[in-house]
Amino acid sequence: MGNLTSSGLIFSIQRLSAIAQITIECGFNSEGKRVVRPAEVTLMPVVHFFKNSEGLRTHSLFPLFEYARRIRAGDLPEDCSGAEGRKLLKLERQYRRYFLQKGIKYI
Repeated sequence: MGNLTSSGLIFSIQRLSAIAQITIECGFNSEGKRVVRPAEVTLMPVVHFFKNSEGLRTHSLFPLFEYARRIRAGDLPEDCSGAEGRKLLKLERQYRRYFLQKGIKYI
């Protein structure tokens, strides 16, 4: 997650990242050689927010699609402020527009 927690990131879209789960399978190809290949790739897009309070910086990773779904349903998560909720909705639209890939399961 490298630069994800950097405080120098200016734009919200720069705070996007993903947690990946890759399931691999072993088998044999048509020539009888053993091969290992990905069976399923699952991504959970997350967004990094931080808050400064009482001299401490608190970092949070929010699951993008789950929180956006809850915010649209009128259920603002208690660890998410109104401003963060608006940013999450904007980031979710941008993610769906620019980053979604075929063949990958998103949660």
